[in-house]
Amino acid sequence: MKSYNMIALVTVFFSLAITSVYAKSIVYPDWFDDDGLEEKFPAKNFIREKGEGSSKQAAENDAVSYISRYFETETNIISVSSVDAVQTNEKTDITESLSVRNEISSNMKLFGVKFTEAFYLKKEKKYYCVAYIDRKDAWARYESEIKNARDIFISYYENAVHEVEPINKIKLLGDAQKTGEDFREKLVFANILSKDLTQKTYGKDEQLLSSIPSMIKKEQVSNPVYISVDDDNVGVIESATRKVFSNLGFVVSGSATNASYTAKAEVNYNKASGTTRIVLNPYITLSLKGKNGSLYAFSAESEKVVAPNEQTAKEIAAQDIAEIIQQKLETDIKNNLGL
Repeated sequence: MKSYNMIALVTVFFSLAITSVYAKSIVYPDWFDDDGLEEKFPAKNFIREKGEGSSKQAAENDAVSYISRYFETETNIISVSSVDAVQTNEKTDITESLSVRNEISSNMKLFGVKFTEAFYLKKEKKYYCVAYIDRKDAWARYESEIKNARDIFISYYENAVHEVEPINKIKLLGDAQKTGEDFREKLVFANILSKDLTQKTYGKDEQLLSSIPSMIKKEQVSNPVYISVDDDNVGVIESATRKVFSNLGFVVSGSATNASYTAKAEVNYNKASGTTRIVLNPYITLSLKGKNGSLYAFSAESEKVVAPNEQTAKEIAAQDIAEIIQQKLETDIKNNLGL
C-alpha cells in the first residue's frame, strides 16, 4: 500500500516538473498580456485590439471585429456628449443619424489596419494576434473627408452671419445647422481617431456649429412679433395665432411699436343674404410683415356656418378658424419660411 502511494506521488511530481519545464519554455509575445499590450501599443497612440481563433486568419478577423466594436462604443459615447453640449430646448440623440457601420467598413482599409505576427499557443490550440491602427496616421488619411464637410458647413454659416433680415437669418442658420450634421458626424469619427488633433484643427468650427441654436434663439427673442386680428369676435383667433408664433420660438409683443414684425389677420365672415337664418362662409387672410415689407401670407376658409342669430354664428365661425390656425399655420410657416 505504501509502495503504491509512493509511486503515485512520484508520478504527480514528475508531471508537475514536466509542466513547469514546458511553461518556462513558452516565449510569449511582448503584447500578450494587458501590460505588455499597453507598453507595445500605447492607447494614446494606437487603437489596438487582441483577437484569437483556430487559424491566423480567424485571429485577425476576430481582432478587427473588436476594433469595429471599439469604434461603435466610442461613437455612442461621443455622440451623447456632443448632444449635451448643444443648448437646445429639446435634445435629440444624434447617434441615430450616424452611419457608424458604413463609416467603419468604408474606412477600415483607408486607416491602414496592421497586424502583429500571429502567435500559436499549443496548449490552447489557438492563434493570437493584435490588430492596430496608428491614430495619427489614420487621422491624416481621414482629414480630407472632415475638411470637405467643414467647408460646406462654413459656407452656409457665413451666409447666415452676413444676413441682416432676422427671419431670413434664422432660416439660413437653420440651413447651416442641417448642413453641419455631416460635419458633426465626421468630427465624431475624427475624435475617436485623435481627439487632440481634431480639437486643435477643428475645435473652433465645432463650437460655431454648437452655437447655432443659441444664435437662432437670440434672433427670435430680439425680434418680437405683434399680432393683430380684425373682427375676432371673442379673441380665439388671436389666441391661436399667438400660440403658433410662440411654438415657433418667437416672442409675442403686446405693442406694435416694440415689435420687429406684425402678423395681421383679417376675418371675413361673408354673410349670405336672403335667408331666414344666419349663414356665414368665413375665411381668414394673414400676412407677416417686417420693416422691409411683406414676408409671408396665409389664407384659409372654414365650413359654412348656419345659426339662428349672427352672434352665435360668428362665435362658431371664429372657433372654426382658430382650429384651422392651430392645425395648419405653424406647418405652413415652417414650409414657406424654412424655419
